[in-house]
Amino acid sequence: MTKRAVLYARVSSDDRAKTGGANLQAQLDLCREYATKQGYAIVAELAEDDRGASGATFDLPQLSKALDMARNCEFDVLIARELDRLARDIAKQYIVEQELKQSTVTIEYALYDFAPTPEGQLQKSIYAAFAEFERAKIRERMVRGRRRKAHNGEVMTHGKPPYGYRLCVTEGKQQLEIYELEAQIIRQIFDWYVNEPLAERRIAKRLTELAVPTWGDVHNPKMRKKGQPGQWYASNIDKILRSTTYMGKFVYGKRNDRTNTNNPVENYITADVPAIVSVELWEAAQKRLRENKSFAKRNTKNKYLLQYLLTCGRCGHKISCTGKTNPRGTQYRYYKCSSADYYTAAGKCGSPQFNADYVDNAVWDWLEDKFQDEAALLKALQEAQVEQEVLLQPRRGELETVKTLITKNQQARDRVKQLFYNAHITEEEYLRDAKPYDTALDGLYREQTRLERVIETQELSEAKIRTVLKLREAVSAGIEKAGDNFEKRREVIEILNITGALSVIDGEKVLDVQCVVGDARLPVVNTTTRSSPPGSPRRGSRR
Repeated sequence: MTKRAVLYARVSSDDRAKTGGANLQAQLDLCREYATKQGYAIVAELAEDDRGASGATFDLPQLSKALDMARNCEFDVLIARELDRLARDIAKQYIVEQELKQSTVTIEYALYDFAPTPEGQLQKSIYAAFAEFERAKIRERMVRGRRRKAHNGEVMTHGKPPYGYRLCVTEGKQQLEIYELEAQIIRQIFDWYVNEPLAERRIAKRLTELAVPTWGDVHNPKMRKKGQPGQWYASNIDKILRSTTYMGKFVYGKRNDRTNTNNPVENYITADVPAIVSVELWEAAQKRLRENKSFAKRNTKNKYLLQYLLTCGRCGHKISCTGKTNPRGTQYRYYKCSSADYYTAAGKCGSPQFNADYVDNAVWDWLEDKFQDEAALLKALQEAQVEQEVLLQPRRGELETVKTLITKNQQARDRVKQLFYNAHITEEEYLRDAKPYDTALDGLYREQTRLERVIETQELSEAKIRTVLKLREAVSAGIEKAGDNFEKRREVIEILNITGALSVIDGEKVLDVQCVVGDARLPVVNTTTRSSPPGSPRRGSRR
């Protein structure tokens, strides 16, 4: 019977830098040639570009597809060019192999043949460990080389200078020179912020309306969305205002390397560059930034029940939280589309702001209605628990695989240690043979922690259900009102996985809300939770 094969290829940032992505097709060609020689029937070719991936094996879409196909018995052999194409470290390599093995799928490599014997497995482990070690050393040498150049006065920007500058070579060293067309925009930003003064969002809006090209439009046009040149955001303005480069001090080392996630300030390297704004203007901008940050902290008492959980029903962007204080000191809270004042590919969103009190009360009133029928609420929670458990089964399986691999690698490492203790191998041999298992265990422990965190966050456990029911009892007894005990209500909101979209439909503001116990369209109107006058439009209708 002819074996069915799936070809898998992956490129990383290193491959793109060297080959522009051509490496991906070359990998598939090599795997296809290997499969043909073996007489396999190719059922799928999966090409993976890991750009933007989180680094977790199961977050790579094409590899996840291969694992799903294996669970469904759709192929017999997975073919990759070599070990490091399948996963980025030895621990994840083991996890993928174990997952495929459980589905009776074997893995073959076009460039290597590892025998299914203890010696072959040891050879593969040593190869994977040293390949990972070599990648780490290459990254380390690259970082060390860049830091040496920075110490010698070179400006290291990875080929992409800051907005307002262009790269040049002076006396054999890479330097920055002012690009006056963009430098004028930088000076204007600082002037607007310090002297008018305009908020960062207003500056971004003004630049967008003027269609001023952004840094991305100039240096990375492929990454911007089609039809959106000159799209500025408050975050762009904030980054410019905080950069010391514009007052003549370029700092290398702030952007951490993958191998150095906690780069201390003392490791920063500063180089003198041509200043675009004066030190006085830059410091005035920093003073205002500090004042705005302090003011923002004072306003954290304005709590938003649905913060980070809402989207705009018109354009799909995230909803942000904002507040205003009138001359009498009364504070008002609002939900507002984060792109309401900006142009998108579909034009200007123009969505209005929504009174946060009205929105929060509407969703909590709806939940209180759900709380009235304890039996119905419990049934809905239990049904949601079953559905969520089905979705989490692959993750639980991955966690068990990781735990099994941890045990196996611990046992294998203990055997190597025992050989050393009994003087059967030298210390040098011990360090060599233990290295693959140590490397694998480090990665496996990280993967175990990640999976446990995912499961804990997503599962609807019995403890979470009891929390909801306990609060239901308190609400039904009239002990707590909608404006009290924000923390408990927010906890319930998160447990029930509530999300929503704010829209204006037929001239009326509405909230489309979804959660594990149902969904509804709720009118966003001026009501007071549980003290509304009879007949007020407090509750939304179920769809």
